[in-house]
Amino acid sequence: MHHRSGGLFAPVLRALGLGTVALGLAACAISSADSLRSVDPFTPADAGDSGDGDSRVAEGGPSDGPQVEGGSAAPDADQRCGDGTCNAGETCMTCRQDCGACAPPCGDGMCNGTDTCTTCPGDCGACPPRCGDGMCNGADTCTSCASDCGVCLTSCGDGLCNGDDTCATCSGDCGACPPPCGELRSDRQLAHGQSVVSCDGRFTLVMQTDGNLVLYQGASALWNTDTDGSAGQYATMQTDGNFVLYDPTRALWASGTSGNPGAWLALQTDGNLIVYTSAGVALWTSRTGGR
Repeated sequence: MHHRSGGLFAPVLRALGLGTVALGLAACAISSADSLRSVDPFTPADAGDSGDGDSRVAEGGPSDGPQVEGGSAAPDADQRCGDGTCNAGETCMTCRQDCGACAPPCGDGMCNGTDTCTTCPGDCGACPPRCGDGMCNGADTCTSCASDCGVCLTSCGDGLCNGDDTCATCSGDCGACPPPCGELRSDRQLAHGQSVVSCDGRFTLVMQTDGNLVLYQGASALWNTDTDGSAGQYATMQTDGNFVLYDPTRALWASGTSGNPGAWLALQTDGNLIVYTSAGVALWTSRTGGR
């Protein structure tokens, strides 16, 4: 009986082939396991061996943050509300426990926090008028606050002798005028110790305390009323034009020039004492001129 070559051994050969394949697969599995055990658990796998560029760390080791010297974790870069510090990005509105309560705003109906009558008049009311606010109001006057009210206009009675005020126009502010040199005008008088001095200062008419009215050049008497030792008290240029020396009850001496209202007495720089009319006409003279 003729059989094909190998017919009897075919089943055996097939069984041997399957066994060989199984042995090859088992050897590959063992080789792979040995390769894994040979890798240092704290050393990245060689890029030439693994081919995937991954690094490996030991089981249970840190894997969620960068390392710093000494092995401690670096500070967390994420700053958060509640860490006790008012960090960038946090405000009194977004993180009150770190940044504190917000200042009361203007317009909340209460004058509080940093509100003032200047910054928040709606809550605090208008500021009271004050010198320097640009308005002349409240207690401001030209005297107390010239910067707001302007310079005061000069006027008689303002307590200052200024502007057009003079002793003649406003004696209340400027005081009484000193006697003019060399004259005694209508309705003026000389009491004990008072005098009229010529405008050059060389001659003096004095109402002495002994009752005598005397005209001097320096220390020399040039003329007098010859009333020394009397009770003469004053000499007056009357409104009727008469120049008269009086004691308490009567006239002791007179120029005899009555009937000339407005007449006045002049002590000239030549030493002459003259009563003039208001028009400048001489009515009486001491005849002491030419000096």
